[in-house]
Amino acid sequence: LCYKVKFLSIVNICIIMSDIERGYEILHQYEFPVDAYPELADFLAQHPDDLVRMVEASGDNSKQLFESGIPAVKDLINDSTWPGFVSIVEFWGDYSVNFLVYDLSCVKDLITEERWPDFVRMAEAGNNSPGLFRHVIPLFKDLINERTWSMFVDGFIRMVKATGGFSRDLFDS
Repeated sequence: LCYKVKFLSIVNICIIMSDIERGYEILHQYEFPVDAYPELADFLAQHPDDLVRMVEASGDNSKQLFESGIPAVKDLINDSTWPGFVSIVEFWGDYSVNFLVYDLSCVKDLITEERWPDFVRMAEAGNNSPGLFRHVIPLFKDLINERTWSMFVDGFIRMVKATGGFSRDLFDS
């Protein structure tokens, strides 16, 4: 295990913290609801370096990321999806809270572990397109199945890139 050192200025003692303890410290510092989601907190605390990256990426919205962003998608977080969540937060930065709460949570029923990498790709194609998941994907929900999935993903990504972040406007009435 890699140990981090924390200095307590009050008593001038050096305490060695494990990565998990450091993870919990981050969760408490940014007010993640540990008591409401103890199993998720246990999982998150195992990834303190990722939590730091997410704090840095979300900037002034770090507290909201831990209070509401991560809990909004709690059912989707596991060992295989975790790297994608970190990547999405780093990509969306300050807007990542809104993306998790309002966009990704709206399409949770379409997300499977097999489709997760495609959702990460689509999320990272949608820079400057807030609301894209919640406004566009549901329009095509009834047409999406295993046969059409890859075609939908490729078309979605091409559309987002071609419209330079204004893809949602194509579908607003």
